[in-house]
Order: sequence, then structure tokens, then C-alpha cells
Amino acid sequence: MTLDLSKPDLVIAEAERRARLRAEGKPLTGDGGVARKIPPLTHRDRMALAQPPIRNPFNPDAWIGEDSPHLTTHTIGDPPIAWRRGDTLWLSIPATARPKKNSTTLGIKKSPGYIRFRNAVLAAVPPFARELRLPLPTIDYNCAAHFYRERDDADTDNLITGLADALQDAGVIADDYLLRTWNGTDRFLDVARPRVEVLLTPYLPGHA
Repeated sequence: MTLDLSKPDLVIAEAERRARLRAEGKPLTGDGGVARKIPPLTHRDRMALAQPPIRNPFNPDAWIGEDSPHLTTHTIGDPPIAWRRGDTLWLSIPATARPKKNSTTLGIKKSPGYIRFRNAVLAAVPPFARELRLPLPTIDYNCAAHFYRERDDADTDNLITGLADALQDAGVIADDYLLRTWNGTDRFLDVARPRVEVLLTPYLPGHA
């Protein structure tokens, strides 16, 4: 939302609107909109996000989708914290995503919050890395990341950068340059259970 600063009445009205929403306990996004709060996805919902059966042009022997031959779903945890089907992988990381860098008088450095998030990813993935056959094949992926946070006070682009590096460091992917697109990525509020839910699907031109 862009305010016309030449019209004081509109600026005052917008300030009063934002103050009223905050008083009602409704967190705001950076442009003044009300941050969305949605229920978490069910396992059925996550499976439905997988693409229909289609051959992967980067790997002719690989298939994507529910009805693909020789495709088995490996699910970890109950409720699930990870599953893999073919080259599609879903992860739930029980930590608050943080921007990677902080500006300081000495320049740019990794923020303490990001270091905690990265360490949480490094702790969460290795226990089931072998069962899920990680890292994933070296092909391009679309990453749909849902950032659930206690406060909606971070820039999505900065959260994406930190998550990409953490996924590489944890051995989910060989290199974060493989994360070609981020379609479906968004951020939400969940004060009680902050986390990041990541769905990686092979990138297909026109399908990502």
C-alpha cells in the first residue's frame, strides 16, 4: 500500500487504522496489510502439492507424481516431519527462520538468529538423511517454503537466502544454485509452533 504523503488526512487515517489493528492483536505486514494466519497443511494436502506423473527431462529414468511406477513414499514421523516420493521431498523444520545477515559498524555478518536456525536445520536433517536418500539428485528444483513465525517482521527474500544456504549445509541438496524457482513460497503467523515447511519438486519449465 502506497500512501500519498501530500494528503495529510489520508496519512492520519491510515496511521489510526494501523494502530487500531495492532490494538486488536492483528499483526501487520510491511505494507500495512493484515498478516495472514492459516491452519497448517495436512499430510494429504502436502501430497496433493506434488506434480502429476510426468517424466523428468533432466533425468529420463525419474518420474514425478502419485501414480508413477516404482514410486514409493518414505514418510518419517507421526505426524510426519519429512517424506520423499521420487525426486519430491517435503520437510518440516521445527525452528524460526531468521534472515542470514545483520549490518554492523564493521560491515555485514551472519546474524545470531540465523546461526541458531542453521544449527537447528543441521540437527534436524541428518537423523533421517540416509532413509530419505539425501542429498537429492543434482537437478533443478522449485522450492515452496512456508515460513511460520511468531512475528511477521522479516523480509521473505532474506528468509529465502538463509534457508537455501541451510539446506545445502545440511546435505539436503548438493548446491543451493539448484533451487531455481521459489513458487508457492510465503510467510505466515504461528506463535505457538514456529517452523519452516519446505516442499522441493523437480523444476520443469512451465510446471514449477
